[in-house]
Amino acid sequence: MRVVKDRAIAKAFALFVEYKLKGAGKMVECKIDTAKKSIALTLELKGEKEPLEITIGRYELAHNEEQSSMTLYDIATSREWIDVVAKEYIEGKPIALPSHIAKVLQLVV
Repeated sequence: MRVVKDRAIAKAFALFVEYKLKGAGKMVECKIDTAKKSIALTLELKGEKEPLEITIGRYELAHNEEQSSMTLYDIATSREWIDVVAKEYIEGKPIALPSHIAKVLQLVV
């Protein structure tokens, strides 16, 4: 059952990442482990020769009547400069989720 749940959440998260990329690239792979609350992504970004590998050691989902959000922790990437940016601007800060993504996550979480 957990494998099905992980795949459903990965699909919803992949839609969210594609939405955020807005044509700057595409997601090649997305793996989510709901037991560990970790994420592994591979992105192909325009202008980059090598794929970008991202691991998120832990995530938290929060839902209330007004907004759903995801907070990411322990972010590491295959680009050192992106690690610095992620730690400064993304890690530990809630990211608002679009309502259509939040609805899918609420069904499986």
